[in-house]
Amino acid sequence: ANGEDPVPQNMKKAQSYFKRAAQNGHIKAKTYAGIGYMIGDGTDIDYTTALQYFDEAADAGDLDAKSYIAHMTENGLGVKKNQTRAIELMQECAALGHRKCKLRLQEIKRTAQRFL
Repeated sequence: ANGEDPVPQNMKKAQSYFKRAAQNGHIKAKTYAGIGYMIGDGTDIDYTTALQYFDEAADAGDLDAKSYIAHMTENGLGVKKNQTRAIELMQECAALGHRKCKLRLQEIKRTAQRFL
């Protein structure tokens, strides 16, 4: 805005802050730390650790975390691939207003209808 370069991103540092905040009970930080481990942003990919963070955040009511568990379940990332369970998780999130889960369920339905 004022002509200065933006602050450079340092995902490794961000991941360490998310982990520290997560250890202090910050629910959204648990979700963000999980994302880092799921996609390898700021750390190595570690699906087991990602799921641990997502589980903790989802148990505390974070719908984004639950949606990431659904994604990992749908794609077999760190857990056995289970489309039925993934859809159940997405339906739970969608029922509570989670937009991305609603859209993914619509996409799954459209894909399934092509094969009927």
